[in-house]
Amino acid sequence: MASTPFHEPFSTDLNRLDILARRIKPIEVLHFTDLSRPVDDLTQDEVDDILNTSEGLICWTVGRTVVLQQRHRVEHPGILGSLEAAARRELWNYQGAHVGQFIDRFATDPALRNTIQQRGFDLEKLLYSTLHLLGGVTLLGPDKTIDYRNTPPSARYAFAFWAFPRSQWLANLRAYLDFADQFFSSAGFRCNLHLGSYHIRPDTNSVLSYTYEQEIVSIDPINATIAADLPVWQNFLQQFNDFAFQRNGLPLLNQSPFVEQKHVQAAYGQRRTQFSAAARSADPRGRMLNPYFASLLASS
Repeated sequence: MASTPFHEPFSTDLNRLDILARRIKPIEVLHFTDLSRPVDDLTQDEVDDILNTSEGLICWTVGRTVVLQQRHRVEHPGILGSLEAAARRELWNYQGAHVGQFIDRFATDPALRNTIQQRGFDLEKLLYSTLHLLGGVTLLGPDKTIDYRNTPPSARYAFAFWAFPRSQWLANLRAYLDFADQFFSSAGFRCNLHLGSYHIRPDTNSVLSYTYEQEIVSIDPINATIAADLPVWQNFLQQFNDFAFQRNGLPLLNQSPFVEQKHVQAAYGQRRTQFSAAARSADPRGRMLNPYFASLLASS
């Protein structure tokens, strides 16, 4: 019996539901360990060894101390797995940004603000050292998804994301810390949250994947910005973009403010051209592009 017009889309939808069901990610149990190292003592061989033996790696840089946070899948979360995951989400989703904004809002004297921030960074380093001595934490459902519809302005933060080849990340990290110190000396501003870095493996599923050609480690300045600091934060981001561009970085386009067409062309080259042509072919009137992406994908 021939299919009717109703049967074909209905069957297709069932197939899609079946594919979706197969791709649902189970709740994971992950064990995190933290290793703190002075950035000037860290070697590329150490970085490579840690990357090669980790299922996943996030690096937090506090001052000039690098915290290499490795993760490994485990079978059982233990009795504190859910509680530790909830505490981590609370700290990261709300409290860290809230404290950063509170200091910037009320410690208006530059010397006082600097002192308080330094003491806060010292406490963070102590926390990571303590976690290392305790052998790390095991978390049930460790993802840190943030819904800003439920986040007060006092707990919000923003960041930029540029990726660098794995073999060049450590040298670029040291150069970034020097750049941030110089900016602080000249403008009196530095990020009030620790610097993030993510190790991401190769992925060719997207034309504009920043790991299309090789695995990367990112450099992500993070700041919980108050209104009074917005102009200097934006200036910092623009100068950071220039810094990363000069060092052949690749920007994550939807997470890096003030990215320009020259940055995208240098980072993605022919793949940007290919994607721009495909976008114009599918959407010749540009209805699906906001002004920001329209400028990045416009013909050179």
